[in-house]
Parts: sequence; C-alpha cells; structure tokens
Amino acid sequence: MLNTKSIGAVGVINALSTVLGLLYSVVLARYFGVGTSIEVYFASTTLLFMINSLTQSGLLAEIALPIYHQYQSNESQDSANRVMSVVVNWLGILAIVFSLGSFLGAPWLFYWSASGFDAERLEQGVKIFRIISPLLFVEIMKSQISSMVNAEKRFGKIEWVNILNQVTSMVFIVLLAAQFEVYSVVAGLWVGELIALGYGIYVLSKTKFRYHFILKHPGFEVTSVLKKMGFTFIYVLVTQVYLFYLNSLITSLPKGTYAVYRYAMLIFSKIQGLLIRPVSTIFFSQFSSAFHVGSNRLKALVEETASLSFVISAFAFGGLMAAGHPLLRILWEGEKFTGGAITEVYKTLTIISICLFFNALAIIFRKISMTLGKVKEMYLGFIAVQILSFVALLFLKNIISLELVLAVLLLNTIVLAIVPILLVKLTSGIDVAINLGEKTGRNVVYFLLLSGFGAMLEWTTLHLGIFQNAFVAFGFSVAVFMLLSVLAAFLLGLNELRFLKSIQARIASRF
Repeated sequence: MLNTKSIGAVGVINALSTVLGLLYSVVLARYFGVGTSIEVYFASTTLLFMINSLTQSGLLAEIALPIYHQYQSNESQDSANRVMSVVVNWLGILAIVFSLGSFLGAPWLFYWSASGFDAERLEQGVKIFRIISPLLFVEIMKSQISSMVNAEKRFGKIEWVNILNQVTSMVFIVLLAAQFEVYSVVAGLWVGELIALGYGIYVLSKTKFRYHFILKHPGFEVTSVLKKMGFTFIYVLVTQVYLFYLNSLITSLPKGTYAVYRYAMLIFSKIQGLLIRPVSTIFFSQFSSAFHVGSNRLKALVEETASLSFVISAFAFGGLMAAGHPLLRILWEGEKFTGGAITEVYKTLTIISICLFFNALAIIFRKISMTLGKVKEMYLGFIAVQILSFVALLFLKNIISLELVLAVLLLNTIVLAIVPILLVKLTSGIDVAINLGEKTGRNVVYFLLLSGFGAMLEWTTLHLGIFQNAFVAFGFSVAVFMLLSVLAAFLLGLNELRFLKSIQARIASRF
C-alpha cells in the first residue's frame, strides 16, 4: 500500500510551493497583465529552460550518484569525493560553454524560439536573455548540489530554500516594478537563484562531501558517465526542437496570446506538482524495492497508484471547470488583467488539465520500464512521438491557433503515456498493466460525473452570470462541487477519497 505519511511529508513542501506559485502569478498579473513586456520575459526564461534541458544535468546527477555510493562503499569517502568532484568540474565546464554560447548566440536563439514577435519585442528579448544566460551555470550547479544533498539524506533542505527563492522574486517585483518594469522580475530571478545556490553550497558543506578542483581520478573515466546517457540525449534534443518550434508558433499568434498560454502553464505546473508528483515520488521508491525483493504486489501497486492518480485528476479537472474562473478573477482581475484575458487563461488551463492523468501514467510506467531495463526501447518510442508531433506542427503552421496548439499538446501527452504502457505490456513477463475491470469502470464514471458537475457550475457562474461577485461565485461553486463529488464517490464506492483525506491530514498536521 502507498505510504500516506511519506506522501504527506512531500506534500507539505509542494503545497507551500503551489501557494507561493499562485501568489507569484498574482503579482505578475497585477503589475504586467498580458502585456508585451511579460510576454518577452516568459519567452526569455522559456528559452533558458529549454537550453538547460539540453545539458541533461539532472540525468547526469542520477547516473553519477550510484558511482559516488559505490566508491563510498568499496574504497573510501575521499575517493568518492574526488570522483564526484571530477564529474562536477567537467559539468561546470560544460555549463560555462553553454552559458557563453547562449550569450553570444542570443539573437539567433531568441529569434528561432520567438520568431512571431515584432522587432521591438525581439530586441528586448535578446537583451533580457543575455542578462539571464549566465543563470544556466547556476541552474546546472544547483541540480548537482541538490542531488548530492539528497544522497547524503538531507531531504527537504534544498526544497525549502527554493521557496525562499520564490518569495525573494515577489519582493523584488513589488519594490521595483514601478521604476524598472519587467527588469524587476529579472533582478528578482537573479537574486533568488544566487541565494538558492549559496544555501545549497552551505548545506552540502555540512555533509561528508568535500570538493576537489581536479579533472581526473585514477581508475575513473568521466566518459563512462556520458556513455550511459545513450538514447536519452537524442530524445532530449528532438524534444527541444519540437518545443522550440511550438513556442515559435505560439509567439506568432495575436499579442497577449503567448502570455495567456504561459500563465496557464505556470498554474498547471503548480497543480501537477501538488497533486501528482507526491504520489509518483513515493510510488518510485515502493515499486523499486518491491521489484527487487520479488514482491507479488507489483500489479496491485501499479493499479492502486494509477487509480488514485485518475481520481485526483478527475477531481482537479472538474474542480477547475467549476471554480477556476471565479478564482482567477479573485486573484488576477484588475486594470492590466481584464475579464477577457482571464476567460482565455481559464479555458486554456482547463484544456491543459486533461493532461494531468496522462502525465501521471507516463511517469508511473516510465519508471517501470526503466526498472525492467527497457530504457532503449522506451526512448526510441518517445523519439518517434516527438518527431511525429514536430511534423504535425509543420503541416499546421499556416492555420495555427491556440486551440490547435492545445490539441497537439494533449495528443502528444496521451501518446507519450501510451508508449511505456504498451512496452511494459508487450515485452514484460510481469503483468503490471492496468486492470480494465470494474474499478477502472467506476473511475471513468466518476471522471465523467465530475466533468459534468464542473461544466454545469461553469455554465451557471460564467455563461448565465447568476453571481456577479467573484467571491460569491467561487464559494458557491466550491461548496456545490465538493458536495456532489463526495456524494458521487460514496455512491460509486470509491476508496480513493479516504486515501486523499489521510494525506490531507498528514499535510495539515505539519503546519
């Protein structure tokens, strides 16, 4: 059975991060709305994160940590420190090269990723991107430090300082936005990232790890780490080409559309982090240990996690439909963020939220495939999906709209989830596929019911306009939706709500 105590512990930080993420979106909306300056900032940071993904620093950390532990066990702590220092130093060199290349190639890179912007926005985007390009080095080092801190069982330390990072960014915007406009967001990003890096180094210094300025160690070749990346690099490269082109197409849509899309993705990422990531994180550890000891509960564990993810996703999707619009009005509505823009973000966010369940499935079965040693086959499938998605965008570029972009994203997410499921089902001797029986049928009915409740409440509050006051509309929608969702769960005999209640209690007990 999934460990609610562990999920609750992980959920504490995720809950705080989600709340701060919403507050951050409120600050951005109040000061910048969907204007061109915030669109340029979104495009610049998106480009930075895309380039950071190409370095695969997170994957390198995952590959290097077992080697670190191996040297700890078989040789000495000093040898382990030296081996990890070699990896960190070479990765630092790579980070410097990427940062310098990004700075020098900023005009070309930004134009490629935001070709739909006019000349004024392109010029400002290049300027902002050059200012933040050195943060590539900071991000890559933070990733390595975070992995090392967690390897030394100092869980939660880095996550808490990331929360401080968010607070710092908001403070800078509030204090400096009137004078420096969007550059206040850039300043907040810089200071927050440096605080997070500095604190990470401090926490790491309190562990057994000791840094050495070396590029080689006897008996260890850094190329052995790179070789293990294999098909993942090709997958990441293809994915970033697809995302670069997708981003470029969205920037060609009418002014304000790109900001609407990015605001929706900002909220979606926080919702996913709060609802899906804690469950998947605990599932990873439980599945790995159950697999290695030959547990006969593998199939039940997978079905339980998938079922829980389905119910959570249904609750989130229906809840967003029911109360999302009045909530966004409460948070964002103002002089720079009008009702029309809020409605567009609401519609975009609702459509994207369908991806929640499929993302959860993809995470679960990706882990299973990797545990079963099907990494090569899985990434070949992923590569094929991303190439097909890119080709689809090429055919659609002349008739592109936000609705078409969302349709491609949703289809891409669904197929990426199907790949590891089929792989496990067709090539594994372990029957861990989801049981399409009575329980799944009840979950589907529950999803349809909650979607219907959400649509009914949306029509009541948004289209009929019965409640003009956003607070009244939100309170009414939440109360009715909660009542109907609990009643539906009771009538269908779903146990997942009791599970969610126990998680909620664990989280609440920690505040």
